[in-house]
Amino acid sequence: MIIVLLILLFDVNADWYHSTLAFTLAANNYQQHLGKEKHVNFFTPWCIYCQHMAGEFNQVFEHYQATRPDILIAKMNCDEQQNQHICHHFGVHSFPTILYFPPGQDRPTSQFQNHRRYDFFVQWIDSLAQMSEETKQEIQQQKLEKMLKEQEEQEQRLREMMELERQKQIEFEEQEKKKEEEIRITQSIQQQIVEANTFIDTIKGMEKEIYALQQYTAELNSKLSQIKKMPKVNVNHALVFAIIGFFIGVAMTSCVCLFQKTNHVNTEKGI
Repeated sequence: MIIVLLILLFDVNADWYHSTLAFTLAANNYQQHLGKEKHVNFFTPWCIYCQHMAGEFNQVFEHYQATRPDILIAKMNCDEQQNQHICHHFGVHSFPTILYFPPGQDRPTSQFQNHRRYDFFVQWIDSLAQMSEETKQEIQQQKLEKMLKEQEEQEQRLREMMELERQKQIEFEEQEKKKEEEIRITQSIQQQIVEANTFIDTIKGMEKEIYALQQYTAELNSKLSQIKKMPKVNVNHALVFAIIGFFIGVAMTSCVCLFQKTNHVNTEKGI
């Protein structure tokens, strides 16, 4: 196991120290990482020089998380009382102190002495932390698993997008059907309104005719009332006058016929 020990010293109250991406080592957990099957880098911040290089270590941490999961970048605060004996044990007396622990060993084999920049840190660690074939296969397997997981997530997102589009299409079709139904209902209502207006016009026409009939009926009733007010005719008198008129007519007809006959006879005699 390769372990890189990066020991820096910062103010305990510095909030930025706690936000540094490096893994935090302390008295209660450092033995779980030293000498195990992981490469470990750890440092403890305190001084202003350490603060200036904190951003570089954040990049180092992110770099090895993405490329070498077998390397752990860590930090330890030597200003904390519980950690002071550990720092003394590793011979840390000035800050920053950056140490390298190889796999399977709990003692550092190298101390960083170069410029405290990202590229120099990576170059130093890569020169010491050679990757075994087993580690390479493990990293390749992890990359493959990560790629498959990302592919599966992409496929899942694609399925979700397709499902969302399908739901949108269904909603769109339902809205279109609803609009068509609303248009049909509106047209039906408009047709009913037209029919109702036509019926109303017919009713109005009938009302005019009824009014005219009522006026005509009133006129007839008025005439009938006038007729009723006329004196009544005596039936017996009318019968007598009709008989007398009948006989007078018969007599006059007989006279006319006799006169014509006499006139005809005289014409034949030459008178």
